[in-house]
Amino acid sequence: MVNVDLQNLPAGEHGFYIHENPDCNPSEDANGNTQPALKAGGHYDPDKTGHHMGPNNPDGHKGDLPALTVASDGTVKTSFTIKNLKVEEIKNRSVMIHAGGDNYSDEPVALGGGGMRIACGLIE
Repeated sequence: MVNVDLQNLPAGEHGFYIHENPDCNPSEDANGNTQPALKAGGHYDPDKTGHHMGPNNPDGHKGDLPALTVASDGTVKTSFTIKNLKVEEIKNRSVMIHAGGDNYSDEPVALGGGGMRIACGLIE
């Protein structure tokens, strides 16, 4: 069970994922541009599926969580269950919120189309 209770976020839908590394620091992308929280690595995908298919899909990234819908006052409070993850698996990783929504697909844009990383936290 995951409980989310956040504030001060931009209103609207946002991609929400567990990322590989416990590091929220910026880094340079392949084009030499500094990107926020890039040191967190990619979506948690221990089975190396290489596919973004949404939460609880055994054929995709294990780190794919349900998209968050943030209210106009910048808050989101929700709970959900991720059946294919254990707490031990996600310790010492990061949790990420992206600027855009999530279509739970790699089409037409890879990784659900979430875009820039806007919030990152460490899972301890």
